[in-house]
Amino acid sequence: MFGLPPNVGRVVDEAAALSVTEQLKAMSVSTVALSSFDVELWTARLSPIMQAWKGAADSRQFAQIVQLGSGPLPNTSAPLDTFILLEVQTLASLLAVVSSDMNSLARVLSGTLLLTSRLQTLGVYFLKGEVPAFWADLWEGPASPLKWLSAIAARCSSLARLHEAVTSHRLLKETLALSDVLRPLTFLNALKQQTARAAGVAVDTLRLECNWDKSAPRGAAISVIITGLFVQGGSFNGSQLQEVASDSPSIAALPSATIGFVSDSAGVDNPAAVSVPVYETSTRENFLTEFSIPCIAQEKARWLLSSVAILVSVD
Repeated sequence: MFGLPPNVGRVVDEAAALSVTEQLKAMSVSTVALSSFDVELWTARLSPIMQAWKGAADSRQFAQIVQLGSGPLPNTSAPLDTFILLEVQTLASLLAVVSSDMNSLARVLSGTLLLTSRLQTLGVYFLKGEVPAFWADLWEGPASPLKWLSAIAARCSSLARLHEAVTSHRLLKETLALSDVLRPLTFLNALKQQTARAAGVAVDTLRLECNWDKSAPRGAAISVIITGLFVQGGSFNGSQLQEVASDSPSIAALPSATIGFVSDSAGVDNPAAVSVPVYETSTRENFLTEFSIPCIAQEKARWLLSSVAILVSVD
């Protein structure tokens, strides 16, 4: 009905369950706790977040990003290389803010620092299960503070690896996930700019193409293998987009894809493929681009009306 997938009920149920869970978490924190500072309550409630951050801050990749981000940018003219180097600096700046806040909050909880307005606001956000607005303004990320901090820690590892690939002049040989970086849309724009330079064409004459194997799209001067994507509203076995059963999981992993920009006149519309929107998360709030997925030609019209989507992250 209405072109929706058979497991749409499961998707709705999961969204409703998540909403109820978040409401129950919020209800479990009393108004008194939010408006006053009870060190024992705060210590108990914030312990998982504080422990998660300590583990991230003690990692080798954390220290590596801080060190790499504090130095000057290496000389490079390649847009993709420049993007990765700037991502490392952005992450290092973000870590400096978060580290300062978390270290100060730890000192407040241990009784060695007085509570400030900013730290009380930080604690209240954590008690409500929310990411502080002054952090979200720097990087949106997941809505849960634990997941947000975990995502930051994960990017310390991935960006340290990608920085090494840049300095070793092998970035284009790396398999990467769009969730490896803070700004996946900017990554795609950098890939487009570098392709335009390599092909000697204007940026606005290029369009994104996608192959679901390790072969570069025909006509692409530069290509990148992308992994770690998910599909919602359908399934893909590597050859064709398929309908899911009513009891199927709402989200499924996709195989690796090879993407590249080609001349807008290099190809024609494929009757046996459908353009699927790519979003950063399952909330579908941040649209990035579209990837083409093969399908049965006779089913293309139905897929165009369906709610199928590709997700960079399921957090």
